[in-house]
Amino acid sequence: MIDFRYHLVSIVAIFLALSLGLLLGSTELKPYVQKGLQGLSKTEQRQIDTLLGEKSQLKSQISSENQFAEANAPAMLQNVLAGQRCVLVLAPGAAGSVTSGIAQALETAGATVTGPIQMPPAF
Repeated sequence: MIDFRYHLVSIVAIFLALSLGLLLGSTELKPYVQKGLQGLSKTEQRQIDTLLGEKSQLKSQISSENQFAEANAPAMLQNVLAGQRCVLVLAPGAAGSVTSGIAQALETAGATVTGPIQMPPAF
């Protein structure tokens, strides 16, 4: 039969090992862990900076392409859809400026916009 002292010694040994592990982990291993985390942090920061630069470049590219499209739309769309009738199907949350811009482009192309259809949010 196992004695009470055996249980007591086992529990004391477990807590001693736990406290020794915490002490070593927080003092002796701290510089190595901190150095590894700082290296990882610098790598991640470089990646973030690279992605932010790409994002900025893509935004400026989109802006210049939008300017080109707005400047050349009347010439490119002139009478492309002459005599055609169109219906705008609007998704939930569609911006009014986008909707009016598409309607205006359709009219520039010579189409007649008969009206919008609003899709329900559940769709």
